[in-house]
Amino acid sequence: MPRIGIQLEDVSRAVEKLEGQGRVAGPTNVRLQLGETGSYSTIQRLLAQVKQSLEAQRAAPTMSDSLQRLAAECIAKLWAAAYSEAHRKLEALEREHRVKFDALKVQLDQAQTEAGRFEFEVSRLTTELGDGHARLASMSEAIDQAASRAHALEAVVDELRRERRALVRGLRGVAGAASHKQDAASACKPPATTEAMHQGALNKAHRRLANSR
Repeated sequence: MPRIGIQLEDVSRAVEKLEGQGRVAGPTNVRLQLGETGSYSTIQRLLAQVKQSLEAQRAAPTMSDSLQRLAAECIAKLWAAAYSEAHRKLEALEREHRVKFDALKVQLDQAQTEAGRFEFEVSRLTTELGDGHARLASMSEAIDQAASRAHALEAVVDELRRERRALVRGLRGVAGAASHKQDAASACKPPATTEAMHQGALNKAHRRLANSR
């Protein structure tokens, strides 16, 4: 691998170390500082570039104390103005957010009130619905009871009808038997007496029939 020669940075670091030690930054000292490497011609060329750069830096105008103070004051004023402007904007933003927050709080309170009203209405409707179900169940039970009573009454009516028909048949049989007896007796009695007895028997049969209804 080919050897890499000394660079400008190497010579610059060597000069800084020599000046820091209070020694002369000449080609010999620089070569010693570099570990006795590099040719004198290369070191002289690079050392000339380093010194030229240092002289240019040292020749550059420096800011006086008054200018530095003025610059510091300007910077401080700029910082103060920037801080004041930022603080003003922050306060305005806080006021805007406070207004929005208050408006949202009012809306939230209204929404909570409305939700409470809706909840009460739902509770009331639920109660009414439960009462309606209870009334409906009671009415259904009453209808069932009425239907049971109606069926029972129908059975009683049917029984009464059967008894009435049996009674009518019995009365008709009695009336027929009485009629035969009256016919037999009429042969031995005057006509007027026989007719009166027959009419009385019919009237009695009709009264029994009417009482059975």
